[in-house]
Amino acid sequence: MESLRVRTIPAWALACWAGAGLGAAAGATVRVQVVDDAGGRAVAARVYLWRGDEPLLPPGFSSYSRGDERHFLVPGDFGLDLEPGGYRLRIERGLEYVPVELDLDVPRDTTVPVRLRRWVDMNGMGWYSADTHVHRDPADIPLVLRAEDLNFVPTITTHVWSTDVSQPWKSPPDFPVVVEPGRLFTANAQEVERIQGGPGAVILLARDLPLPFTGYELHPPSVTYTRKVHEMGGYVEGDKLFWMDTIVNAALGEIDFVELNCNHFLPRLVDTDLAAWSHWPLEFGYRGPRGFALWMMDLYYRLLNSGMELPLSAGSANGVKATPVGYDRVYVRLGEEAFDYPSFLRALKQGRSFSTNGPILELDVDGRHGPGDRIDVRPGREHRFRARARSRAPLERLQLVVNGEIVAEQAGQDVRELVLEKALRFD
Repeated sequence: MESLRVRTIPAWALACWAGAGLGAAAGATVRVQVVDDAGGRAVAARVYLWRGDEPLLPPGFSSYSRGDERHFLVPGDFGLDLEPGGYRLRIERGLEYVPVELDLDVPRDTTVPVRLRRWVDMNGMGWYSADTHVHRDPADIPLVLRAEDLNFVPTITTHVWSTDVSQPWKSPPDFPVVVEPGRLFTANAQEVERIQGGPGAVILLARDLPLPFTGYELHPPSVTYTRKVHEMGGYVEGDKLFWMDTIVNAALGEIDFVELNCNHFLPRLVDTDLAAWSHWPLEFGYRGPRGFALWMMDLYYRLLNSGMELPLSAGSANGVKATPVGYDRVYVRLGEEAFDYPSFLRALKQGRSFSTNGPILELDVDGRHGPGDRIDVRPGREHRFRARARSRAPLERLQLVVNGEIVAEQAGQDVRELVLEKALRFD
C-alpha cells in the first residue's frame, strides 16, 4: 500500500470547505473496511472525502449537502472508484468514537482497513442518545442511526413554516419503528414554526400526528397544539430557549423539555445571526460564539430559578442546517430500565438527561442520586456533590450551579477531564 498515513484528530479541528462531486473517470478502486476496534465487527459510519480542498460526494451513497457540511454514510465496507492522485478521507461515528483521518495516494487498487475506537460507552452506563430535531426522509433514518451511533430519532415529517405546511415524505405505519435492538425512530413528529415576527417554534411528539394547521404567524397560539398533544399522551419540545413563546409556554407548563444544544451550534461555527429570527436584540448582552453559548445557559438558569423545572433535550435540525444528525444530542439515563420509546420519553420528561455536542457530563449526589432525581433536603443536613466532565477536546471549566449561583468550579488548561467535589448544606 503506497503513501497511506493514519491519524486521529479531534472533531473541532475540521477545516471549512465547499465543492463538487467526483469526476467521471476512475483510475483505481479503494476498498475501505470500517470496523469497531473493540470487537472487529463492521460498523456504519459518516465519511468525508476531499481531493485537495474540494469535497467529493461519490455516487451510490446516502449523501448530505448543506452549506459546508458535505458527507455520505456507509454501511461498514465500501468501495470508491477514484482517479489517480491524492485524497483525504475522514471517518466518524457519532460522538463516542474517535474520528480517523487518512491521506491516500491512489496509484492502483488497494484495501484500507479502518478501526474506530470508542473513547466512551454510554449505553454500557445506562445512558441512551437522541437527536430530537431531524428533518429527513424516514427511509434514511435506519442507516443514520447506525452511522451516528444514535439510539433514537423522532423524525419530523410535517413542518409548518409560517403559514405553509409541508409533508414531503411517506411515513411507515409502525410507531415506533424498531431498526434493531437499541435503535428506533418515529416518523410523524410535527414542527409548528412561526419565527419571523411570530412566536417561535414547538415540536410535537405523539402517536396520532400530524394535527391540522390553519392559521398565520400569530394565531392560533402554540398552546392550541400543545394542549391537544398532551391530551393524546404525547410530549412537546421547545425548539429554542430564546423564543418568547418558549418562555410563555414553559410558564404555562406546556413544554416538556427544551433544546439548549440547538441548531445554532454547528460543527464549524456558532450561528449568532438572530435579528431576523427572534425578538431578542443584541443589546441584551451576548456577543459572538462564546457569548451566545453563555447567554443560552443564562436563559436556562433563569427559567429554573423561576420555578420552571424544564428538562434539557438537544437537536441539530439536520435536513435544514449544515450539521450531521446527532451533532447536538441528548443523553437520557435509564439505569436498569429497558430502552424503548415510552421509557426514553418518560425519563427525558423527568429530567434524567444532559445535552451536549462534545463533553460527557456526570453528576452524583450522596453517592446514590443522579440527574432528574428528587432529594429530601432538610436544614443542616450535608449533601456531597461530585461532578465529572470528559471530552475528546480540551475542557476549560466545570461548574456546579445552585439556584443560579456558581458554588464550585474546577478549571483546567489543555485537559480532557475535570472533576469537582463539594459538600453543601441547605436552609
